[in-house]
Amino acid sequence: MHSSHPMSHSIRSVTLRKLCTWARLILMALITALAAPLVAQSPRTTQAIDPFEHGWTLNAGSSRLGFATVKNDRIAENNRFATLSGRIEPDGQVRLAADLESVDTGIDIRNVRLRFIFFETYLYREAVITARLDPTTLSALARDPRLELTQEITLSLHGVSQTFRVPMTITLLDFDRVAIHALHPVPVPMDPFGLDPGRQQLESTANVKILPLVFVTFDLVFQRDRPGSRPPSASASRQTATAGPMSRPECLARISALSRLGDIGFDDTGFDDAGTTLAPRSARTLDKLHDIATRCAAYRIEIAGHVADDGSTARQRDISTARAQAVADALIARGIASDRLVVAGYGGARPIVPNTSDENRAQNRRIEFRLLN
Repeated sequence: MHSSHPMSHSIRSVTLRKLCTWARLILMALITALAAPLVAQSPRTTQAIDPFEHGWTLNAGSSRLGFATVKNDRIAENNRFATLSGRIEPDGQVRLAADLESVDTGIDIRNVRLRFIFFETYLYREAVITARLDPTTLSALARDPRLELTQEITLSLHGVSQTFRVPMTITLLDFDRVAIHALHPVPVPMDPFGLDPGRQQLESTANVKILPLVFVTFDLVFQRDRPGSRPPSASASRQTATAGPMSRPECLARISALSRLGDIGFDDTGFDDAGTTLAPRSARTLDKLHDIATRCAAYRIEIAGHVADDGSTARQRDISTARAQAVADALIARGIASDRLVVAGYGGARPIVPNTSDENRAQNRRIEFRLLN
């Protein structure tokens, strides 16, 4: 056997230690280089933004609270409250109030009966819905623009408060607007609220049988009181999160909410004085509609024009059709295929409120969007 020289052992040992040291230094440098961007970005990605910052106010003109009654076991009658107010406070507390005097059935005598016999508005003026939203609920909308949840709410009506668990959707329209929609009609019994005597009196007065339940629906739009703080990467992350195709439920929710916003209308709600030419302020809604049409490419979209009771029936139909066509032309100019758009002019045949005031007529002059097939 050959023995190694002590000096050669020493040289090899020193060399090995140096190689190990260099390897450790190189590895640490690589780790530092790779980790640096993550460390630099961590304050941005973990920054917490208060979803209730500044509070939110109900956009009453774009919102609807209604209820259906059933008479003679087979005839449903839809009703609504024309006057609504509501807030989401900075602590997440929600309050929605309906003026019972504003109940609207579309028939004057029925309105009077509901006010005085059923709701007894001379004693009870409001119906109030309250709830408390979990802040993580709205925070999650930054990742998914549409959420389904079951929310506990309290209805205070006729001097009585009852709690219900209500399935609903919350849709983020943009950073400062949110829509809340009932997934299905909510059955509310009359008797716990002391409304059954009024129901029986209505049955006797109108000679009908009325189911002792009402079915409540709501489509609500809230807008932040002033623009909220945004994380530095909010725009980029939001664009990434919403760039792809949407599911059918997402498409339905987004187009339904956009239809209710009323950003395209007549005169002071989006059209200039010529009546059928889109005003520049309509561009924001058109851009949102283009985004929905692009991301819901499997579906056609109906663009429906509606007017009030101004002029003859033929004139109403012509104006409503021309306004709907103006919206379609703007979408086609943005790249949406014309065969995906269905233009309809309904004239004044489908009012959402009676044409009994200038305010109501302004609400009936509108453009609505609907997802087809």
